[in-house]
Amino acid sequence: MKYLLMLLLLNALIAVAQPLAKKVPADAIKYQQHFYKVIEAPYSWHESKAYCQNAGGLLVSIPNEIIDAFIFGLSGGRTLWIGASDEQLEGQWRWQDGSLVTYSNWAAQEPDNWKNGEDWAAIGWTSERFQGGVWADTAAHHRKPINGFICQWPILP
Repeated sequence: MKYLLMLLLLNALIAVAQPLAKKVPADAIKYQQHFYKVIEAPYSWHESKAYCQNAGGLLVSIPNEIIDAFIFGLSGGRTLWIGASDEQLEGQWRWQDGSLVTYSNWAAQEPDNWKNGEDWAAIGWTSERFQGGVWADTAAHHRKPINGFICQWPILP
């Protein structure tokens, strides 16, 4: 009986761990502590967040200048959603995992919450003011000029 219980417990643990490992796309790029993948789809910020979650990941968090430069390179000049939002409390930017944004690369005069409706972040916005991979806050429903989003998955031991 103990053997059967141990076997059932082991199978349950394997079942929980495997979906996370299996959900990282084969073409995701490994860099430092995460896998990253650009998804080109005309989704809103919330649709992008749900897509990443359904794939076992999160919208990308950018904790420092090194990751920021990597993500900008990965964007390939496209405008993409990143996982930062101040939707819950204006001016308090958080990543999708709930952690505070402690590093940022906002464009000049950003975030500006234009017309009191910009609570979601994008990288690579297409205008002169946003050259070099700086961030912009925008409305969640924007699908143009947004070209997609970046999902991330942790590297499991």
